[in-house]
Amino acid sequence: MNVEKAMQTFVRSLPNFLTSKFSGTVVEDLFIKLQSSKLIKRIRWQTTSLHESRFETPVGTISFDVPPDAGYATQRQYEPKAVAAFVQELDVDSVVYDVGSRHGLYIELAKHFGIKPNQIHGFEADWFRYMVCNHNHASSGVVINHGYIGNGENDSITLDEYSELNSPPDVVKIDVEGAEKCVL
Repeated sequence: MNVEKAMQTFVRSLPNFLTSKFSGTVVEDLFIKLQSSKLIKRIRWQTTSLHESRFETPVGTISFDVPPDAGYATQRQYEPKAVAAFVQELDVDSVVYDVGSRHGLYIELAKHFGIKPNQIHGFEADWFRYMVCNHNHASSGVVINHGYIGNGENDSITLDEYSELNSPPDVVKIDVEGAEKCVL
């Protein structure tokens, strides 16, 4: 059981008369902040065991580690049309930006295609997913970035700013849970 679920289970086990007294108070605010804190994320990272996931793709079978609660952890294929379209755009000399890398599926596709790892740049804003992606790919030389790609506001960097400091991309995959417009 991950830490967030354990905390939720604990709170649900408390009597209603007790939890209702905390509603709208500083205690409830503290509980909400604790759930999203870096400490809880670090505990989750240290207590989660990763499992190998294998996928059939246009470039062959690929595998990488994912947490057990990953939606695609037991699937043999994932987003087959998007994967096929992505692979069609690749060339062995491509520079690839994977914005919203999650656990690194598209990074693994690019590596398996034959693109040099230092030409693959992953971006993941969620700390836990960044740690999984880093676990899967950083040792191979892939550039894994923790942070937001956006319009340059609220601690984000634009793709243009990043491209000025690194090789500009030939292929960009963006999947940022509905915030794609901010990235573009």
